[in-house]
Amino acid sequence: KYIYIMDANGERERAVVKSAGSRAWPIWRPDGTQLFFRGDRVAPGGSALWSIGVRDGEAVGEPWIVKDPFTDNTIGMTSSGSLFYTRSAGGMPHQFLIHRNPAQGEAPLAFIGQGASWSPDGRSLAFIKPSATGAPELIVRSVDTGEERSHRHPGLPIVSPRWLHDGSGVIVQINTQVDGRQTSAFHFVDVRTGTFRRL
Repeated sequence: KYIYIMDANGERERAVVKSAGSRAWPIWRPDGTQLFFRGDRVAPGGSALWSIGVRDGEAVGEPWIVKDPFTDNTIGMTSSGSLFYTRSAGGMPHQFLIHRNPAQGEAPLAFIGQGASWSPDGRSLAFIKPSATGAPELIVRSVDTGEERSHRHPGLPIVSPRWLHDGSGVIVQINTQVDGRQTSAFHFVDVRTGTFRRL
């Protein structure tokens, strides 16, 4: 699988990682100069955390391994360069929130969902959880109040949403059936209005 990037308006799509093998969970360094992703190891079997430089929307050099092995899913990276990722522990998928320096005995806040990603201002989380009918729905949760807003669209899979740098919305994948075959396309979701727009 290749990794592609495109402008926020859905134009100028181009591949920045073209090597063979599995490539998944790409995230940006906050300043836009680097991509991190999970990919196949050089040695057969398993996966590693890779990175590649990006300048003016084009790849700089070749990808290199940052951590080997790496079997987890990336969430995001802080402005100071700390990488956050998930690690599967089995059971019902939950998200957990706790202060960076918790008070003694402070328990994390837990809520059902998966694939959470932080908004750029750190005040909201976007994640996927099953609705009452079992179909996935996009949830935008306020970190301050705990209020959750639900956004639904046919074909929404359990794939982590990704925020735009200005916090105006998230990018999600939508699956559709065309002539008996499943196809996927990215959609922009305005988190204020809940409208979906295909890119």
